[in-house]
Amino acid sequence: MVLTLPHKPAGDQWNYFNLPTRHTVGLIGRQYGKSTLAQLRAAKKDLSKGQKANRYWVSPIVPQARVQFERFCKEYSSFIKKINRTHMQAKYITDGWIHFKGSDNPASMKGDTLSDGTMDECATQHETVWSEALRPMLAVNQGGCDFIGTPKGKNWFYLLWLQAATDSEFSRHHAPSDKSPYFRQAEFESIRQSTPEAIFRQEYLAEFLDSGSEVFRNFRECIKGELEEPQKGRMYLMGVDIAKHVDWTVITIWDVERKHLVYFDRFNQIDWPLIESRIESAAHKYNNCRVRIDATGVGDPVYDRLHRRGLYIDPVRITSVVKTHLIESLVMAIEKQDISFPHIPDLVSELSIFAAKKTPSGHVQYSAPSGYHDDIVLSMALAVINLITRRIVYASPL
Repeated sequence: MVLTLPHKPAGDQWNYFNLPTRHTVGLIGRQYGKSTLAQLRAAKKDLSKGQKANRYWVSPIVPQARVQFERFCKEYSSFIKKINRTHMQAKYITDGWIHFKGSDNPASMKGDTLSDGTMDECATQHETVWSEALRPMLAVNQGGCDFIGTPKGKNWFYLLWLQAATDSEFSRHHAPSDKSPYFRQAEFESIRQSTPEAIFRQEYLAEFLDSGSEVFRNFRECIKGELEEPQKGRMYLMGVDIAKHVDWTVITIWDVERKHLVYFDRFNQIDWPLIESRIESAAHKYNNCRVRIDATGVGDPVYDRLHRRGLYIDPVRITSVVKTHLIESLVMAIEKQDISFPHIPDLVSELSIFAAKKTPSGHVQYSAPSGYHDDIVLSMALAVINLITRRIVYASPL
């Protein structure tokens, strides 16, 4: 029986598809077809290895991994004989396996011996996903990894791109969006004219920019120091962005005088009583600090319950106007280097990819790109706006 793979590269796509080395780095613009090509490379290589194939496909978050998993199962159904949707894994007709993982669930990514790996949108993943999770699992079989993504600042993906230029185990390919045979040049030029230059250069030309963000320029200048335990007599201020399932609840606590981030917590998929307990515990630990909380939607009853417990808490109901004011205050604080924060990978990633776009009415709209999060940014903004204006009455420190 002869089966034909469901896709065929065209034009410049062949240059990426045929990269020959153990590891490959694809620095690729939006809508080029990089995930399609990476799945095609994965299937071809896995099928050739037969029962020895055991690949991890790693996306930044579990929901993204599930999208790629369902797509793979549909398009490569002729090559699959067993599917486990609970664990997002498929068994090939040659008895090899491919597993789809989200790097936001690192506990699911250790213990296997792999033949190969794929890191999708790896610029928004932590370097440790490669160095501490995937790389050791590939060692026994001397397996390779395909790294694909659009740049998000000069982070570890940038360093990997530089390494691939001189390391014999690596090859690399750079492809702006208009190198795709399916991306019309007229559309490309239209996007160029209507998109901020930094966004266009990063997302469509696939260029590494210094900060990776057209919103938080040069935020890396604010990275300094470490998280700190509370000190008696000091005043602290907390910002809390609330979520439960898909998004994250984020707690940031700041030293009021030094405007330095001293405490950071990020979590999801836990029940409301535990969420509230963690907020309350952190507030009491840091000298009964004032709390600024997103009381929009699901955050409103959380505010009510914490207020009844006696916390010094201010509700902020975030409308589009309020969000703009919050974000622009954070932008100014970062540009003036009025605040400082430690190097926290999740925080750095959110600041790097945070974007701005103009609405048809001419207003600026701030948000994370589709499929990503801005919970850390909002938690920071909720606190920082009052750090730099001192418009609240702080609770007396313990």
